[in-house]
This record gives sequence, structure tokens and C-alpha cells, in this order.
Amino acid sequence: METESVTGFGWQGIGISVPASWELSAYHGAHDEGYACLDDGREMRLQVRWTRPKWKAADLEGLLRRYQRSLTKASKGTVHFDRLDPETLPKRLREEKAVVPFAWTSNRDAHGLVSYCRGCGRMVLMEILFPAGEADRSLARRIMGSMTDHSNDGWALWSVYGFAFSVPAPYNLAQADLAPGRLRFLFRSARRSWLRVERWALASQWMEKAALDAWPEELLKLMRVSRRGPVEKNEGSFREHRAVRFAATVTGRGFLRRDKVAGVLWHCPEEDKAFVVMAAGGRDGLPDEVADTVKAP
Repeated sequence: METESVTGFGWQGIGISVPASWELSAYHGAHDEGYACLDDGREMRLQVRWTRPKWKAADLEGLLRRYQRSLTKASKGTVHFDRLDPETLPKRLREEKAVVPFAWTSNRDAHGLVSYCRGCGRMVLMEILFPAGEADRSLARRIMGSMTDHSNDGWALWSVYGFAFSVPAPYNLAQADLAPGRLRFLFRSARRSWLRVERWALASQWMEKAALDAWPEELLKLMRVSRRGPVEKNEGSFREHRAVRFAATVTGRGFLRRDKVAGVLWHCPEEDKAFVVMAAGGRDGLPDEVADTVKAP
């Protein structure tokens, strides 16, 4: 059987290598505490929870016991739960974290782990789910071994639906709009600066309504802000694609009295996708820095 291709999933600083057919299907929470799950188009295949203990040391044993009790309650006592030897996990994972692997069987099979990273202070519970009787220990081991809970370069990876990019770690997700045809992420920092990253599919259809050089004005309209003066634009190229860099002074809800917005947008005709990075209140050149991290043609 041909091995399925692998892709990177990135969310709130959590990074995991998963089969390419597994996609984000639900999420909630924030960087310090949250949840995300992926499915294969039919059923859930992976779920991950994370938290950052505030007042006491991480209690992996307590977390594992509570999770086992919740499984037993949900299955009405029909779940079989096993703790596994940490030696079954890749050496890298065991060296970097306190970690306890586990497995359970019920109406489904699962392999998972609980971990605590002394570096970033995150506690993670992750499990890979399989149809009953079809657990693939080798696949589960590879996926668990790929998990990271923080970056070492000060940038956090976000990767869903074939769209990957990184943002500086001080920026936290404020809103995500993951609609078909348009992915939009809004990040904010403690210093009231913000960053928007977007991908538009079927860009040629949108460009029939507004040419690429008119997009800066249209994007600002969608943000429901008021411009103070004209939009400054400079047409050029980015990764050998047509691009527009722009800047404007705006006001509106959620903004300071006057914010200077800067951005870069480009169109990839081969993929028929448009990409947009905008920022305000941060360091100069941030939109281009983020655009350079976009994993797309």
C-alpha cells in the first residue's frame, strides 16, 4: 500500500506531522489553554489538549487518571486503558519532556501521551484515534514523536488546510475565519499592535470584481475602517508573482486614534490564490517578514 503523504499541522504553538488527509475540524481556547482536533473527512483521527499550570508543578499522573475516568464514564465502563513504557516513544521526546504514553480500546482504539515541557511550561494530552481493531502503533509513534509544543526561534507556526506561515511569538490569535475559499487570521500583541494573514482561493474570480491594485482599498473596506488620506501603493513582485505593497492611515473600532497600516499582497496564478499580510503598531517591515514565512508557491 502506498504511504500517504505527510503535512505539518500548526496551531497555538503546537506542531505535529500528520497524514495530509487529516484536517483541522474543531478548536477552542488560546495559547495557554486550548483544544484542537483533526479528522480525515469521515471521523476524528487526532485530538490535542494543552494547558499551562499556574500555581503548582505539572501533575501528569493526575491528568492521566482524570482522563481515564472520563473515558470510563463516557464508555459506561467498556474501555480498556493501559499505561505504556516511555521507551516506546522516540528518544528525542523523552529527553526534552516528562512524558507518559498510554493506549485504550473501546468502540475505537487510541494511542496517546501526556507530557510536560520544563522549557515552556506546557502540559499536553494528545491521542491518535483508529477504528476498532485497526490501531497502527508505528504511525502513532511517528506522529507522537513529531510533536513540538514551542519554537526555539521566537516564531510560532500556523499550518492548516495547506496554508502555513509563522508569526512572532508575542502575537496571539484574536480571531480566525476559516471559511471555504478564504482563510483569515487576526493576531494581537500586548502592545496593541495587530497582524492579519489571509489566503484567498479562486483569486481570479475576485479580481474580476476588483483588480489586484485595487485590493488594498477593498481590504480596508472589509475591515470597516475609515481612511485618513489616500492609500500609498507600490506595485512590484514577490516570489516572481505580481505584488502590491501598501500603506494607509486608518481609524475605527479596535484601533488607536490613528493607526498606520502597512501590508503586502500577491497573486499566484498557478494556484489561483492571493495572499495578504497586513500589520499596524508593530515594527517596520513586519508584513514582509511574515510573508517570507508563507509556505505557498
